[in-house]
Amino acid sequence: MKATSLFKACLLLDPRYNFKGANRLTGTDKTEAKRYLLSLNQKLEELNGNRSKEEDLERTEETNPLANVSAFIEDYVAGLFDEDAAPPSTSEKVKSPIDILNQLECRDKVCLNTTPWTVNGEPTHKGKPFSIIEYWKSKRLHNPLCYKLAMVIYSAPSTQVTVERLFSHLKFILTDFRNKLSSMSIKDIMLLRMNSDLLPQTVEMLLKQLNL
Repeated sequence: MKATSLFKACLLLDPRYNFKGANRLTGTDKTEAKRYLLSLNQKLEELNGNRSKEEDLERTEETNPLANVSAFIEDYVAGLFDEDAAPPSTSEKVKSPIDILNQLECRDKVCLNTTPWTVNGEPTHKGKPFSIIEYWKSKRLHNPLCYKLAMVIYSAPSTQVTVERLFSHLKFILTDFRNKLSSMSIKDIMLLRMNSDLLPQTVEMLLKQLNL
């Protein structure tokens, strides 16, 4: 079966498969994965309505004279929670998303079933098996772009069992006695079935918004 762009993007972000000298992905695969991640990043930026990183840094330097103090605090907090330190200075040249993705190929290899990432040169989370989610959580200050992308693409299910189960439920919704449901109604019903565990929280949130 041909690997999808999502699967290749997952491998690109994973230090067990994409590291310095690795050949798990071909040049074509890496290009496809990077295009996918860049497109995803653009969509996320559009959804969030965020300004570009350059604009944020310029605004920070102009309006916040304590930017360096904030960076020091972030580094200190990162050490307390076993995170990688944030970049040393906001005055450094901002790297483009493609440059950040290209740097992933310069990482050291991470071995399976270990947790070798470090903070200030010291190994963290000793004795725990490697987790790609925990790996990127530890990088969220140092590499917020890849952290954001990793949290999205690794949320995709690794199998299609959930989708197949939903198709099976469809026969109980669209029956001979309910054969005139619109596509929108079917979509809404399926959405509720998929997220039934979230309904209590959603209802509570809506009631709070309505002050009921």
